[in-house]
Amino acid sequence: MTTHAYSQLYLNKASRTVGNMLHNAVCEFGINGIDFLNRFIQSDIAEQFENGNPKYIAGKSGIELFLEVMEKTSDKAYHAELIESYDRSPEYWVGWMLTHYQWYSGRTFKSILDTIPYDELIGLYATLHEADIQKSYEVLDSHFASSESKLKIIRKHCGLTQE
Repeated sequence: MTTHAYSQLYLNKASRTVGNMLHNAVCEFGINGIDFLNRFIQSDIAEQFENGNPKYIAGKSGIELFLEVMEKTSDKAYHAELIESYDRSPEYWVGWMLTHYQWYSGRTFKSILDTIPYDELIGLYATLHEADIQKSYEVLDSHFASSESKLKIIRKHCGLTQE
């Protein structure tokens, strides 16, 4: 059984925030989704979600997260009004679903995206965006079941190599 970094009570807020962050990056600012998610991981903000930091899971909007990711990972200044978008684009769904799956599985955002690339996640939108979230969990779990043994997952989680 996976131990969750934060209560399920915060999951909807956290997933909406990451969904809005990714939507803003791709749809509003024209940043490539793969590049932006790499920035999200590089910035350490993904790790803050993984660890259940309340400042991030419940204390920021999607645009605030976007701006912080960009501030931490680029020399370019971005300015935006703090207006939350409620568009439900495929990009929004990917961010929303990634956050749900990260919470559910306990895997890092990096390990999820290393196994199931962003473009593949976007491709799942058409069939899964209206399905129960449990179906998304099953589909993503199947990617891990076919690509890594439990020992490999544990070893990577602990920062160990096969050697």
